Amino acid sequence: MGLAISQRLVRLMGGDIGFESVLGVGTNFHFSIPCTPVDGLELPTATAVAELKGLRVLVIDDNDHARQILASMVMQFGWVAHEAFSGVDALRLLTKAKNAGDAYDVVLVDWRMPEMDGWETTEHLRQFYADSIAPLIIMVTAVDRSKTTEQQQQLSSQLDGFLVKPITASMLFDAVADARTGRNAMSVVKKINTTLQRLVGLRILVVEDNLTSQQVACELLRAEGAVVTVANNGRAAIQAVEDTTLDVVIMDIQMPDMDGYTATREIRKSISKEILPIIALTANALATDRVAAIEAGMNDHVGKPFDLTQLVTVISSQISRIADAQTVILSPHDSSMVNQSKLDVQGALERFSYNKNIYANALLNFGHDASPFLTQLSGLILTDIAQSSDESKQSKNQDILRRILHALKGLSGTIGAIELATIITNAENISMQEFAKEWSDFKVLIEQIIQQAERSAHQMNILSAEKNSPSASTQLEKRQSLTDLQSFRLLLRDSNMQALKEYEQLKQKYAVRDPAQFNVLTAAMNQLNFSEALRCCEALIKLWEAQST
Repeated sequence: MGLAISQRLVRLMGGDIGFESVLGVGTNFHFSIPCTPVDGLELPTATAVAELKGLRVLVIDDNDHARQILASMVMQFGWVAHEAFSGVDALRLLTKAKNAGDAYDVVLVDWRMPEMDGWETTEHLRQFYADSIAPLIIMVTAVDRSKTTEQQQQLSSQLDGFLVKPITASMLFDAVADARTGRNAMSVVKKINTTLQRLVGLRILVVEDNLTSQQVACELLRAEGAVVTVANNGRAAIQAVEDTTLDVVIMDIQMPDMDGYTATREIRKSISKEILPIIALTANALATDRVAAIEAGMNDHVGKPFDLTQLVTVISSQISRIADAQTVILSPHDSSMVNQSKLDVQGALERFSYNKNIYANALLNFGHDASPFLTQLSGLILTDIAQSSDESKQSKNQDILRRILHALKGLSGTIGAIELATIITNAENISMQEFAKEWSDFKVLIEQIIQQAERSAHQMNILSAEKNSPSASTQLEKRQSLTDLQSFRLLLRDSNMQALKEYEQLKQKYAVRDPAQFNVLTAAMNQLNFSEALRCCEALIKLWEAQST
């Protein structure tokens, strides 16, 4: 990396970078960053590492990229790594090794594979080693954790460990070490902190010159799910605001070089209080301090040492106030149109994590998204496929019909059109089981679907139009979505693992806008295929840029 990029990364972590250069000799670069040990993290001891020396590991995964990454982690520990691209290929290698008297110590098997998945492969492995000592079998997965848990309950005795992607070298070592020491296989799963995170995804800039105060603020805010960057003084804060997309700034008042009041006044020359909240931090929580902070252009004031709950409350209130000013508000009680359109608003909002703006956009887009499917359904009725004597054409039309209904049902369920989704489910059942002999009834159902879809689409668009009008906030949201995608693209280009965390936030905010593209993107991210993810991301950026013009 270049010096400018390195300097920025170090400063974002609250550190400093420098160098000494001697003509004809060379340059020595050095940097320092404040770090603290993670609570409860037990690093592997030298003894533990020695006991695991020289292990032979078989990595089974149909995805070349994911398999190679895992194999490279294995080799970092000085272990021998062999790769298999399927369950069948793995059994071939295991047979060869067993016959040569050179058995494997550990098998890492991916859950999702074509033909023979991880669970079926595991069962074959246990049968293969029924009369001999089996290697440790550790399951690797990236999706459907709830389904995986059910499988664990049924087949836990067949597994020695379990790993959830994205996997770090430390997680891999711990899984193998725990399995070798005979711990219960399921204890390897990392327990997630179940404490409610109240600031998930918020991008917060902490402006603080004192390293200790800086560290405390950053750790507490990150524990609440925030994405935190740091500026050491007022001038650095101004630069950070210019360079970074932020949701909130927490500004210390007393700082050398440029204090918080001055920095805030400079920021307010280009960004208003309604766009970027700035919260003051001072050692004295006096009324006069709050007045001074407000006069300087800050939104609110918190005393030091701050109480986390109070700070979170202040941040949340500022974010909510701005969101209320920019976001479409939609509730079950807003209009009788909700009941007329037969929408399960409350249920849909729950699925959208009560993000009313995204839900309103989904309602607004429903008619446009459903229209192509309605046209295709109408076409199938008009051609009267039941009278066709061409069996291959009839079969093809039935497949098309099934796909149309499935897609339309997904759209309907997303926005809470429960009645429409139920009708489509009935139609799917008939189309699959009684298509040949029940066409007349099926035709009636298709007509019902078309009528209900058109009526629902019309009513949903009325409802959305009732609550939405073209405004600056819509354009602001579009610009923000592009900014977020462009930041994500930079992480992908650098193969930065922070992209995984960033993507979860992107998916939560924008997946409903383009589900098909996000499905492809999700698959790539689950497989750590950053090159494919980058391709999808760039395609999305081009598409959204075109839609914004």
